[in-house]
Amino acid sequence: MNRVRVLLAEDRPAMAKQLCALLSQEFEVVGMVEDGLSLVRAARQMAPDVVVTDIAMPGPDGLEAIVQPRRDQAGLHVAFITVHTDSQLVARAMTLGK
Repeated sequence: MNRVRVLLAEDRPAMAKQLCALLSQEFEVVGMVEDGLSLVRAARQMAPDVVVTDIAMPGPDGLEAIVQPRRDQAGLHVAFITVHTDSQLVARAMTLGK
């Protein structure tokens, strides 16, 4: 059985390492990036099934960075992670899933 291929985008190395360890238990983590531009490039090159991305990152943030990969790969799933409590960020993230 093929494992789901995940691309992780997180700008804090300690958090990225922890998330990678957690995700690797069930999924194939195909790459880790630290900024929005790298996310766009890696998604294009690696064609993951899922992108797990921080909302607030350098360059285009996770919300902006995921737009192009979703255009390029219609079936791409996205999970946003954040410590922010701003309801507008959550609402914006939800609209990107439609």
